This record gives sequence, C-alpha cells and structure tokens, in this order.
Amino acid sequence: MLPQQVEFHYLHEPNILSCVKSAIKNLFLFILMVCFLPSATKAQDPIGVPQVTSYRGLDYGAGTQNWGIAQDHNGIMYIANN
Repeated sequence: MLPQQVEFHYLHEPNILSCVKSAIKNLFLFILMVCFLPSATKAQDPIGVPQVTSYRGLDYGAGTQNWGIAQDHNGIMYIANN
C-alpha cells in the first residue's frame, strides 16, 4: 500500500502589509485605552466617607492621656485629655 499524498490548502495567506496594519490598529487602540480610560474612571465619591483630620499633640498642646470621647448630634467629636 502506497502512502497517500496530503495536500494543504491555505484559505488566506497573510502578507506582511496586512500584519503591519493589524499591529498598528491594535497599538492605536491600546494607546487610546491607556490615555482615556483613566480619565473616565474616578475615585470613590466622598459622600458617606467620614472626614478625618489628624492633629499633632504639639498643634493644640495635648496631654499624654485621653480620658473621654463624645460625639454630638452634628457628628462633631470631643476628646478630653490631660
């Protein structure tokens, strides 16, 4: 029995010009995404996030020990220290 000869038929043989065009198109889309996608997204909206301000002890002459912490109906914190 003789081995059968196999023929390969290519549907589309890519040429170098179409490969370069495709690479340039993909690079252009990638650059657009890198440049404009970060500007379309934004950080978390500050609504609902508590505003925290930290003060050094030297700023207001604080003592070394806190005795009590309270919060009023407006959400303002009061801290009692030495």
